[in-house]
Amino acid sequence: MARPAFDDEESDAESTETLIKHSEDCVPHLRRRRRQTRRTWRTVAVHAAAIVFYGVIATLFTIHVNSRNRRSLIYSPANPVVEYENRVYSPHLKGDSEYFGRPSAEIDSNWEDLMLASTIHLTEADRQHHSSDLPTVQLPDGTYAGQLMVYHELHCLKRLHQYINADHYFPNLTDYDRRMNKMHTEHCLGTLRQGVMCHGDVSVMPMVWGKHSRIPLGDFSSPHQCVNFGKLHAWAVQRAVTDGTEPGVLVHPVLGPSFPDGKGTKIGFGDEDIDAEGNIITLNSPDRHEDTF
Repeated sequence: MARPAFDDEESDAESTETLIKHSEDCVPHLRRRRRQTRRTWRTVAVHAAAIVFYGVIATLFTIHVNSRNRRSLIYSPANPVVEYENRVYSPHLKGDSEYFGRPSAEIDSNWEDLMLASTIHLTEADRQHHSSDLPTVQLPDGTYAGQLMVYHELHCLKRLHQYINADHYFPNLTDYDRRMNKMHTEHCLGTLRQGVMCHGDVSVMPMVWGKHSRIPLGDFSSPHQCVNFGKLHAWAVQRAVTDGTEPGVLVHPVLGPSFPDGKGTKIGFGDEDIDAEGNIITLNSPDRHEDTF
């Protein structure tokens, strides 16, 4: 049986009123949920920001500590390119055949390549960082001649190799040359001794038992903290003085060209400017001692 039309209208009105009332009841609830959601996101954001903040602080602190531990105490124009890396030394106990052993053209060539940056150009700013007031050697282009100490130490190793093989590298020496050659070599031994103690490699080399020898052997498999020499060498080569022995490049302000014949001496050492205590007698020394070696 069909319901009267007004019943439908009343039913619709009641439904509308119910929906309105339900909507009115939901509004506060939705607002509360929105407020809770906003508070939750704010809390999450605060915690995330705190995590990021403390993470950045920890990272910066770590970088600061590491850089402080590795920061050079002295000035060097090469400081910006110095990087450290882990490196394992060669385990071979028979020597370094690339640079030592029976004299050969290959060994001499390897040393020549390694010593290419033995002398480098120093700028005026580099020179001013050096506290000494000794007369620095100036080059024709206005820069100054200098050397990274690592290359002087390498030179000393090369010198020892040549001294061991003196018959090949220093034939027909005079008595004076032999005396200067010995003095130069002893100077190099002292330089290397001080250099080894200066760098103070604290990596550990465990001692191990060999199969046939009663004497313990060193295990060279431990890593060492080493300068990335390839990067340092590339930097030095860019500054290398490659024409130092050419006439007119190195000129003593009083005595004239250092290498008038375009080549150096095999001995590379003399006692003309060394006093009895082994100190250098420079151009601006107050006294010129005659009691040299």
